[in-house]
Amino acid sequence: MMSIIISISINHKVPIIRTKDYEDTSKYLITLAKQQTKQKTETSLHSRIPKTKIEQKSYILESFPNIGPIKAKKLLEKFNNILNIINAAEEDLKPILKKRAKEFKDLINS
Repeated sequence: MMSIIISISINHKVPIIRTKDYEDTSKYLITLAKQQTKQKTETSLHSRIPKTKIEQKSYILESFPNIGPIKAKKLLEKFNNILNIINAAEEDLKPILKKRAKEFKDLINS
């Protein structure tokens, strides 16, 4: 019996929920129904709100594809602020963003 359950769960990617008895199953189904009828809210990408100005600037830069904390810090050190980064020429961004400089400028200009 266990091998059939494992096979269904893993090979066919069908989740199997185990409950103790009919009352437990009933509670589970009620909870599931409530979750399904809840009004959907937009998902936020903010796990925490940055407090300092430098954290806020870094947070904005890290929201761009392929820019993590290290590249964000380097960009801010070189260009001082976000406006200067956005207005920078692709060639000026290349030492930090390398081949991604074109993608960054394309995104900014689209």
